[in-house]
Amino acid sequence: MIEYSKDITWKSGEKKLPLFFRFFEKKAGSNALVVYLHGAAGSSMFPYYNGMSIAKKYSKHAAHFLLVSDPLLSLADELRVAWYTSPYQEEDIIINIASEINNIVSKRGVEKILFVGGSAASIPLIKIGRYVKNSYFFIWNPQTDLTKYYVGHISRWASNLKVDETLLADLSSKESTRTSVNFKECFEEKSNYYSILQMFKDDFHLKNHAKPFYEAMTGKPALFHPKLSELVLPNVLFHIGSWERPIITKDGLVKGHIPPRSNRHAEVILAFVKHNDPKRVLTAKFFRKWDV
Repeated sequence: MIEYSKDITWKSGEKKLPLFFRFFEKKAGSNALVVYLHGAAGSSMFPYYNGMSIAKKYSKHAAHFLLVSDPLLSLADELRVAWYTSPYQEEDIIINIASEINNIVSKRGVEKILFVGGSAASIPLIKIGRYVKNSYFFIWNPQTDLTKYYVGHISRWASNLKVDETLLADLSSKESTRTSVNFKECFEEKSNYYSILQMFKDDFHLKNHAKPFYEAMTGKPALFHPKLSELVLPNVLFHIGSWERPIITKDGLVKGHIPPRSNRHAEVILAFVKHNDPKRVLTAKFFRKWDV
């Protein structure tokens, strides 16, 4: 494993941000690369990564792995989620990540890429599809507009990125593509394929993110049920699942914003590595087997 970083321009050249990577190389070589982006950080430690244990285990015999830390978290310890997104030049972060990935692809003869992440990682994952090819995306419980998240997280993001109230209100009212996903534009690269999974009992994300996503993609009202699986575009599978039982708190609240466990990640990774056309394997039937 090697860790390295490069400085990227942020906020019209006012500041440099460190973009950190951890690369796990499969020594015998591989035509597959697995890329992890993270959602909300579980600690104030920077750089922060998701997928460490899986990369350590499966880079030995399955694929190369690249873990990417959100450079915006370097701005403050209190900032645990920033969506790899700035309202000033957020595409700079995405473009720099895509550039590094394409560099690895070129140098190591990679023929296919698997992107993995969920929740707050979904915005950068969906956006990066505009800059890569021959890629498969495994995304769960996606957020698609950061201004429709919880107020405390939005406030910390806005404060540390110097987003004043006027700009934030403007971003919220116009659903700016600087802070949300232009769905159809991001899915235009037909060599890419997306499996977008949503927990049925994750009420907040169903209402604020899955519903507008589904309706924008299909032009139909979102009448969700726990067995819904639909190709909303020829290269985008939208799947409602129940891969974990929701957590019931002492107050009787139902928490369903739960990622698939690491053994599920491993199933997807191994299927992706093994098959030349993973979308023929990673179908609604494949994900439906996870339901409990």
